[in-house]
Amino acid sequence: MSASEPLNPESSLRAWTDVVQALLAADRVVLFATDATNQTAMDICAAPPLAARRVDLDAAFRAALATSKLGPADELSPPSAWTADLDAPPADALLAVQGRKDGSHVGVAAIWSATAAAALDPATRQRLHRSAGRLALAAAVAVRAAAERRREQELQGQFIAVFQSIATGVIIFQGRGEPALVNVTAGRLLGAPSGQVDATLIQDGLKRLCEAAADPQAACEQLAVAAQEESRSASFVIERGEQHISIDVQPMGGEGGRGRIWLLRDVTLSRRREAELANLAASDPLTGLANRRGFMAEARAAAQACRAAGHPLTLLMIDLDHFKLVNDTYGHPTGDRVLRVVADRCRAALREDDLLGRLGGEEFAVLLPRTDHVEGSAIAERLRQAISTSPVAVDNLALTMRISVGGATRADGDVQLDALLAQADVALYMAKRSGRDRVVFAGGAASAG
Repeated sequence: MSASEPLNPESSLRAWTDVVQALLAADRVVLFATDATNQTAMDICAAPPLAARRVDLDAAFRAALATSKLGPADELSPPSAWTADLDAPPADALLAVQGRKDGSHVGVAAIWSATAAAALDPATRQRLHRSAGRLALAAAVAVRAAAERRREQELQGQFIAVFQSIATGVIIFQGRGEPALVNVTAGRLLGAPSGQVDATLIQDGLKRLCEAAADPQAACEQLAVAAQEESRSASFVIERGEQHISIDVQPMGGEGGRGRIWLLRDVTLSRRREAELANLAASDPLTGLANRRGFMAEARAAAQACRAAGHPLTLLMIDLDHFKLVNDTYGHPTGDRVLRVVADRCRAALREDDLLGRLGGEEFAVLLPRTDHVEGSAIAERLRQAISTSPVAVDNLALTMRISVGGATRADGDVQLDALLAQADVALYMAKRSGRDRVVFAGGAASAG
């Protein structure tokens, strides 16, 4: 509104009402303009029955000026000057209305006397006119600020709702001496409350978690490093019985100047699934023995240990004689049962530290750590007899099975596993060529049954 436009009481009053509404956080506004007969000429927004309450409108007006940063207060007319110019008591000219719910301000009512405004002298009109224009600007600033505050509150409420509901435990350490922000999941894992929590309580909870780990010393050392390196990230897993808890720590604000965020996840189920998948990948589903992949992985580790200690190492290759005839005559289901019985008998004939695996088909392998040629030959013969001594009972069948065994030994363990495997494979070939049902060692004579 420019200064040359005629005075518009409705616009002036609406501007002031907007300011009061923003300041009092009103959500309903009732605006009246009355004529000489005091008949209502305008009703902007109907409201439920409300209780009138006097307020210090001049103080609210000064607060509006401070919010709008328009300039000194003496450039604008306060509400008390308006009511004086209208020749009406303040309580009748302007009043704030308070709702009965929770004592909060839910509405503003303002009354303007059109007949009194018509009697104003030009100077007063001009002053009210100027005040109305500036009040409109102040109202815009105040309303925008109120809207931004409401939006910030909404966003904060949304953040808190998400923060408290996610399955990952979240702890935000905001700085030394400041309380930590803890969500429900983190509080449950640490046995601590959620929300704004004294940081020392959360630190004590983390310490208790580490002290209950399978390796308390290692867990506490990892925790200490993660807590001290404020500008670096850290990641470690705590094993507590069957439970596995992953902890990831990240600095906020670059070098951690705005605090650090700790993420706690219960990864027990995923670790269990990983172990199951790894076991499936390394196991033979038919016999329960290690498959070729699993056998080679464990055998390499055992061979390396023997090589480092200078211990002898023996490797046996086993093949079930004429097994194809069993499959062709009785069918593959019967052949599978025979393989399971052979695996069980071999397992029973071996020592606790010996490694038995099924490399494929009817072919098995045995790694004998800390075992020389003499002892290895004896174990190979024991395996041969464990299979051939008694028939394999499958349903109503009693099948006599035989095995051929090829072996290779390195006295000091100083040989690559693949080379030892190749030597044992050659010996197995010699055992089968020389009549089967016998043990042959690389560089040695055959031992027949």
